Amino acid sequence: MFPCEQLSVFLMFRNSYTLLFPLLQQVDNAKVLHYIGVVIAFPTSTLFVGLQTALTYRLARYIMAHLRLCMALLAFVALVLNGVFFCGTLESFTLQHASAIFEWVFCVTVMLFYGTFAFEFAGISRVSMVMVSMGGGLRDIGTQTIGDNEPTIDLSNQ
Repeated sequence: MFPCEQLSVFLMFRNSYTLLFPLLQQVDNAKVLHYIGVVIAFPTSTLFVGLQTALTYRLARYIMAHLRLCMALLAFVALVLNGVFFCGTLESFTLQHASAIFEWVFCVTVMLFYGTFAFEFAGISRVSMVMVSMGGGLRDIGTQTIGDNEPTIDLSNQ
């Protein structure tokens, strides 16, 4: 894997875990833990969403690529507005609610962004997954047989 792909995979696992902190810890019950989770999870989630959008823009179908781009922009705008309203939470109860709404908009947008990859992962066959997990690349799929009824892909002419 290339370094940006490795960074993207690391950020995906890290963000999936750290998004739970602000969602599970209510501001009223654990204010410090909630804010630490927000400060750590939201910017890195935005970095992941932007990086994945850039990496998969040309690989995805036209509609999916533009849907991911719109979701990345929505997540970035929600992050910025959350930060703007968060600065005024000490002064106004209304701004605190606006900040909470944008937190939820951000989290739902990122989770839906993760869900868009289900359509692409559904097209991966079991043979491809076994070959990749064994350390072989796509060029080796046409030369090895996994099972009796499993189709093989011949990529030798490409």
